[in-house]
Amino acid sequence: QPFNTETGLASVSGGSQNITQFVQLWWDLFCTNVHPSLSTEMAGLAGALASVTLGSPLSAEQTALEEHLRRQGWEQGNIDYMGKDSFANIWQKICDTLASAPRQIPAEETPAPVAPVAAPVYVSSVEISPTGPIDTSPPASYAPN
Repeated sequence: QPFNTETGLASVSGGSQNITQFVQLWWDLFCTNVHPSLSTEMAGLAGALASVTLGSPLSAEQTALEEHLRRQGWEQGNIDYMGKDSFANIWQKICDTLASAPRQIPAEETPAPVAPVAAPVYVSSVEISPTGPIDTSPPASYAPN
């Protein structure tokens, strides 16, 4: 996250020194002048920011809210390519997920194969049994052209 509520420091990924200084100045002004005037009864983002306790780690509720807002931004097309949604972070999540996968996949129970049953085959009303010999000679009345 770009704004650390514990340390009071702001960080900008891939930003120049001027941008980093500007963001830090903004964060300092927010912490000293804006945050104290916010109330949890306020609606929207102001109410959510009022619940942030500066100088201490984020609570589980604050972490969940931050994750919800990040996901909402992602779904609206506002992707943090340099921060939490960067390729390196997504790749790390994929690697962690694969590393925590079960090592051995349990074998599925497979039913025993069923032996095929020879069914009679009917051709021109003559029954031919697939287990007996088949006469392949032409009939006596057959005359080739």
